[in-house]
Amino acid sequence: MKGAPQVHPSFFLRLLQLFVLTDMMRFSMLVRLVLLMLLLFNCQCSERKQQVPSQVESQTDSDVVSDDHDLVEESDSSSLIQFDDLDCDLGVLARSKNPVASYSFGFANVGDAPLVILSADGYCDCTVVEYPHDSIMPGSRGTIDVTYDSRIGNLGIFHKNVEVQYNGSDKPVILTLSGRCTK
Repeated sequence: MKGAPQVHPSFFLRLLQLFVLTDMMRFSMLVRLVLLMLLLFNCQCSERKQQVPSQVESQTDSDVVSDDHDLVEESDSSSLIQFDDLDCDLGVLARSKNPVASYSFGFANVGDAPLVILSADGYCDCTVVEYPHDSIMPGSRGTIDVTYDSRIGNLGIFHKNVEVQYNGSDKPVILTLSGRCTK
């Protein structure tokens, strides 16, 4: 081919390096973007654990046992927790009118041994959790109070989980607050 221009072989090598470098930079940017999105999506506000002691009320055995409540099975201990509800829909929260909403998750110790709530964490500034730090005796009741502040969270639909660890199980109980935040 007489009329074809001559291309030096190193030109193709350099071109290949350029494409590979460009693809690596694009991939790096994509990874950074995905990590940033995961960070923002995971918690719509910065992480913080707030725990404040709350009061526990005592009731008789006849007030505690009910078949339609959420029962969390025990593993090795004889402490057993039974929640009245595991989730709550707070509805629509308008930041300008009612920015803060709370819900008390009632529970009972239906086991044979004292129940100790080891931790109850909302993992977010917008979710404040209060739980009893004293032992809950068999047949007694208590509450885990969860407050959501929509001024700290983002607008739109929210689902906030609270992990409850207690002495009767290695697996946490997950309590959920949900709703929608508007201006």
